[in-house]
Amino acid sequence: MDNLSLVQSIDEFIQNGINVKSKAELYIKDVGVNQFVEKSLGLLLGLISAYENLYVQTKVDSRKSLEKLWAKSYRIPEVNEAVESLLAFEDEWDQFLEGVDKSMSLGVIKGTELSVGDVLPGGINVVDARTGESKLLDGKLLFPGDFTHCLVILLRHFA
Repeated sequence: MDNLSLVQSIDEFIQNGINVKSKAELYIKDVGVNQFVEKSLGLLLGLISAYENLYVQTKVDSRKSLEKLWAKSYRIPEVNEAVESLLAFEDEWDQFLEGVDKSMSLGVIKGTELSVGDVLPGGINVVDARTGESKLLDGKLLFPGDFTHCLVILLRHFA
């Protein structure tokens, strides 16, 4: 791949990534983080598409291959500048996601934070992912019988 095509592909990736990030930031500004996560988190998948386009255009199949490709031409100022811009954009993207995560945490966690060894409060309603049924979370739901202790791992995810 020639240097001009590499620079153009990287610049296109950055522009597509900036567009995705800007759309997400505007949506968050309009409706808030929680609503964004519930309704429009799929907007962030646009970055996957941008990476796909970059990989296809540069004819690579992994980040390692991409890095090897740009390393061959890194001494050329235009390539160096494009790569530095790509890395700077990736840092901005990471900071954006960390900000979304932090905002969600601030909005979701109310009261005291749980620590290892804390007792799970009783009377929490959960939805059974298999049946869609709402159930009261207690030891009987998880382990019917004479169990007195139960380990519960609560995971937060974006799916």
